[in-house]
Amino acid sequence: MNFQGFSFPYFKLNKEVLLELELAHPDDDLPGPVHYFNTELDFCVKMKVDSTIIIASPGQRLFFKAVDVKS
Repeated sequence: MNFQGFSFPYFKLNKEVLLELELAHPDDDLPGPVHYFNTELDFCVKMKVDSTIIIASPGQRLFFKAVDVKS
């Protein structure tokens, strides 16, 4: 299945996604990393731009936050 550049079960964290989430600035050549809450590990992991996340099941929710957000 391919939907708006997303091919299940692979989700690529690219600049366009970060811009949509307002976690990057349009003038940035390469946005910095963001934190992704990994539900299997039960904590946030740092993700670089162009990393790929494997979605465990349809409808799984993804949570991202800026690296400098503390809570």
